[in-house]
Amino acid sequence: MENKLSFIQETYKSIFIIFLISMYGIARENIMVMFLVAVLLLFIELRTNKNNIFYWSFFLIPNIRFLDTTSVKFLVNFLMVIPIVKYMICYDFFRKRFLGIIFGLALFLLEVLHIVYFETYDILFPTIAWGLSFSLCIMASTDKSITINKGDIYDSLSVGIIFSSLLYLIAEPKSVFTNFYNFTERFIAYADDPNYFSLYILYCLSTWILIDKKKYRFGTFAIVAFIGFLTSSKMEFILSSLIFIYIAIDFFRKNNVKNIIKKLPLILFALTVFVSYKMETILDYCEHILTRMGGVGASIDTITTGRFHLQMYYLNDFVESFSDYILGFGFTYFRFLGEPSVRGAHNTYIDILAAWGIIGSIFFFMIIYFWVHKSKYVYIQNRHLKSSAYFPTTIFCLVLCSLSCFSANMFPFMLMAVFPFLNKDRN
Repeated sequence: MENKLSFIQETYKSIFIIFLISMYGIARENIMVMFLVAVLLLFIELRTNKNNIFYWSFFLIPNIRFLDTTSVKFLVNFLMVIPIVKYMICYDFFRKRFLGIIFGLALFLLEVLHIVYFETYDILFPTIAWGLSFSLCIMASTDKSITINKGDIYDSLSVGIIFSSLLYLIAEPKSVFTNFYNFTERFIAYADDPNYFSLYILYCLSTWILIDKKKYRFGTFAIVAFIGFLTSSKMEFILSSLIFIYIAIDFFRKNNVKNIIKKLPLILFALTVFVSYKMETILDYCEHILTRMGGVGASIDTITTGRFHLQMYYLNDFVESFSDYILGFGFTYFRFLGEPSVRGAHNTYIDILAAWGIIGSIFFFMIIYFWVHKSKYVYIQNRHLKSSAYFPTTIFCLVLCSLSCFSANMFPFMLMAVFPFLNKDRN
């Protein structure tokens, strides 16, 4: 009989053991212990049930740097790919997903052409890793023989975020309790980049709206939301506010107004007590947010930390040098387009256009359409959530407007987590 346990039900003991060993290894900076963690993770992944194996990849996304003590920085990337490779080998996968292999190979060869033409051989290995991950994620997402559950996507990502944050808290306790409390440093945990960390958090919060048994997952939701504010990301401030407003509207729409009014005095009393007790901290935090936003009357370039200037630069260059963008400049396009600070566009859509040009972008989005159209259907009991179905994807697409994620290792895996939310329930 097939195992019907959820990802957390099947793996919570393993995650707890990994956490304890990692806590010791990081605190002691013991390389051998962290290698033991990597081996243990590999063993657990290989033993995980067929229907839960992909969630390990989502769990590891916010923990991309937690094995850096081993001095092997690609170790977590390797562990993220293993679940998909195991599935392909064990379940007669290759013959049924040949088209996914072709698509992934075509994308890889397109970037190799850029590498050879522009002589950017230093990114050859990351390109191979990216192409492999992209191809594997396409093939895994287009196999309808298993079901990926939305609740398990939320659980694996939220537990991964909390796991990463707690480990970092243990490794850098003084930093957390001084710098972060005084808002002098952005919280990054082991996610490699605070903006990427914000992306994982925002997407995780937005998926909570669609899952079953939300009240049982409210604790993880609240913890992830708090961690999000520690990242001090402007994107986090704006979009998390949108998520909270959406949740509030949805709550009032689904509940009896009279019952809400009866509970309102108690809610207001609790808020008053909390605000009175933490008034100074709350005011400091509000001032910190205002400072991050550039203050009252700040220009759009100040609010976006120079992103608007960068994006307009690349868009103007596209208009003025249209013919140069037919085939693009590859992942390292920013080295050749003359922008003084040699920075990427901080916009994934511009990344795609500048990297692969008009022809490559059309081909890429054709593959994305195929991926969405063929990706797994996801079982969901909440039939009334049709109007909310695209909310997590909308949040994800908005975040990409301020982040350069295209060539990031996590990008194919995030797409794999996003696309199931675009499909209707087959059951």
